[in-house]
Amino acid sequence: MESNQIQRRRYFSKALKQKILSELDSGFINCSELARKHGIDPVTIYSWKRGLKDMRKDKKVVDIEEILAENEKLKKEVAALKNTVSDLAVDKRILEISKEILLKEKRKKKFTTPNKSSNKRKKKK
Repeated sequence: MESNQIQRRRYFSKALKQKILSELDSGFINCSELARKHGIDPVTIYSWKRGLKDMRKDKKVVDIEEILAENEKLKKEVAALKNTVSDLAVDKRILEISKEILLKEKRKKKFTTPNKSSNKRKKKK
């Protein structure tokens, strides 16, 4: 390169960086060959790789469609659980009322039916 030529700083979009890094991840080419192929310094590729790893750790990039889908799923699940809880509450109340009715009938029967043992005592006397 001639000394009077000024090298301009090159800009690579995130998509292009990811494409270049995916070539590296494929395992068919090493970092030095990949750098030569794209005219980039190998250190630059390593820094992109480190930056991508850090970005994945931070999870700053959020897919809104994924969040909305999960939100809808959770809304449906909450609605189903509310229905189940209300059904169980109704069943519980029915069982409580049934128990009360049975206890009342049992008490009523106890007081209205004469004891057979008391009748036998009267006859023996």
